[in-house]
Amino acid sequence: MHFDTYNQGESSWMIIEDAKTKEMKYVLVDNKGKTIKTLNFDQNNGNGAWENYIIRNGMLLNANADGIKMYKTE
Repeated sequence: MHFDTYNQGESSWMIIEDAKTKEMKYVLVDNKGKTIKTLNFDQNNGNGAWENYIIRNGMLLNANADGIKMYKTE
């Protein structure tokens, strides 16, 4: 999977696997490692390694061979 990380000031978005539920999530982490915000990762709308993820202007963009999906982050 290719994830274009996006920095917001001193914070960064990344994809993680929840240790308890084993679900994938997008998380916004500050420069001290504290989670500021989480979003569910839509594993059913994917295309494996050929996806690109970018977060801009309060929207998560997921681009793959099937098109572009947008998710509101705020």
